[in-house]
Amino acid sequence: RLAWAEVVAVGQSVRTVEPGDRVLYDPEDRAEVEVRGVAYVLMRERDLHAVAAERLEGSEDSTGLYL
Repeated sequence: RLAWAEVVAVGQSVRTVEPGDRVLYDPEDRAEVEVRGVAYVLMRERDLHAVAAERLEGSEDSTGLYL
């Protein structure tokens, strides 16, 4: 079963997602880290199944989902 999460930060080489996007991922394939009491999921861009981004909704012929 896949799960949705919000992107809070991205690395230098990331091309397809930005902070604020929602991403679909497999919760079984993840690494988790806790920073100052908050748990974050770390994942590689290639492990994302889909991205829902508001910046794409205004695009002509766009569904707002890609990958």
